[in-house]
Amino acid sequence: MWQRIFLEHFAIDRNGQTPRWFGEGTKGGWKVANQKYLEGIDWKRNIHKRNGTVLIETMSADFHNGMVEQKLIEQLKRCGVPIKERTNRELYDIMVQRNRQMEKTVFTLLLSFITLMKANEKTIKGLSETLEPEDGHMMTANEKRNKYILTEIVKPFYEAYQAELEKNFEIDFTDAIIQAKKLCREGLWKRYDYILVDEFQDISVDRYKLLQALRLDKPKTKLYCVGDDWQSIFRFSGSDMALFYDFEQYFGFTELCKIETTYRFHQPLIDKSSAFVMKNPVQKEKTIKTPASDKKKTYLSFVKCESEDNAVLTKVEEIVASLPKDETVLLMGRYNYDVYSIGFKGKIDHSENRMKVNIAGRDIFFLSVHSAKGLEADHVILVNCNQGAYGFPSLIEDDPILDFVLSRSEQYPFAEERRLFYVAMTRAKKRMYILYDKQRPSPFVSEFLLKLEIGSYLCPKCLEGKIVPFNEGTSSNGAPYRSFRCTNSEARCDFVETRFGNLTPPGILITEEMTAQDVERMREHRRRAKRTGSPIYITIV
Repeated sequence: MWQRIFLEHFAIDRNGQTPRWFGEGTKGGWKVANQKYLEGIDWKRNIHKRNGTVLIETMSADFHNGMVEQKLIEQLKRCGVPIKERTNRELYDIMVQRNRQMEKTVFTLLLSFITLMKANEKTIKGLSETLEPEDGHMMTANEKRNKYILTEIVKPFYEAYQAELEKNFEIDFTDAIIQAKKLCREGLWKRYDYILVDEFQDISVDRYKLLQALRLDKPKTKLYCVGDDWQSIFRFSGSDMALFYDFEQYFGFTELCKIETTYRFHQPLIDKSSAFVMKNPVQKEKTIKTPASDKKKTYLSFVKCESEDNAVLTKVEEIVASLPKDETVLLMGRYNYDVYSIGFKGKIDHSENRMKVNIAGRDIFFLSVHSAKGLEADHVILVNCNQGAYGFPSLIEDDPILDFVLSRSEQYPFAEERRLFYVAMTRAKKRMYILYDKQRPSPFVSEFLLKLEIGSYLCPKCLEGKIVPFNEGTSSNGAPYRSFRCTNSEARCDFVETRFGNLTPPGILITEEMTAQDVERMREHRRRAKRTGSPIYITIV
């Protein structure tokens, strides 16, 4: 004997009200939208009651108070439905089968957390105590989430990880740095006259403490560090840019020398990539150049792809087939699994600790951008430069739980992802190819490809995206309205405006007299104003 059971999820809080955004851009606003939604709930309940069908319900409030699972089980039991809980192994298999990207992301998150926790000499117990509410205060939903992840997910994973190391009489790299620091503080090392540090932009707290332990004697050992803040891309492994930007505060009197000559890539890529990374005003200003005798060129090409299956692979094959056989080619993605997202289904060779694929009859290495740092090739092809969680910029990197162990986050939107994109662009010696889906290009791609069509309106807030309508209608008093937003919203430009009566788009009107140079001057004025704190004047029509 079986019965049909209907499950409805209602988007209402504990007070039986819908979210405020339900009313955005609707006639009559939230009050009307809320009333309409609640009437719909009553209608559904009455339909089931009249027809004698079984209805079980959940609400948004059940997720917020953590009771949704218990509520579902109780309702199913009342209906006589047997409850069979899945084992952890079954749940894991279901998750992995659905989304291997999720599996990789979860593992990376857990390992990153453990590495950062150890590097900052913190403990699970100590972090848990910081989450305990003060007297008379309730934990927020986010605090409850973080505590659950910390105690129920990270803790058992960490304990199993440490047990495995101890069983095999092993330590990890972070352990090695911490133990080396302790030995140095005990004086069990040979004094050095000079210490040289490369890739200093990747300095973390544990490595900083090791350096300080090596310099305990007076006069202190001379320290020479080489780093490029434009290529700081390892915050997830502990990189703390405060140690770079405030070097003298941590290490004492400092002499600064700039190395601004590059031999890998050339114009016009130098100017384009430099302008791109310097949109973040926090980055140190540099003027990259090549030797005066250098007449070589490095070009930047954006390749538009269709959304159909194998469209990206077809483009990659076309590009590779057109390149000289005696010139090197490197294929890159934001993630290692981007090699599959392009539709490649051939055999992947994992020798040399790198993926190698055969494209258009040529064996080509495929690397994530992080892995490709420090490498170069004549021609570099970067795929999957699209919007989305697993696009470029990535929207999934910094889970809130990492805030307990990460260095202070940067205020500029996608600051580290912007630097990562810069690193990707500057791997090419002759030509850089950037492939993107024409239906959902990365906001980074849109910055380069923004077309200033006559009659369009430039966003007055970010000076990058264009103003487009996304909703229109008639208000309760009969006045027509139209809502506008910026096409650069994926890069966190939150410009939104609704106009009543006057439906002309807000923003900066692009006229025949206005040139691309005019717009770039406005952008430079905006960047300079942010750096100096001077007022910004933008004409909005």
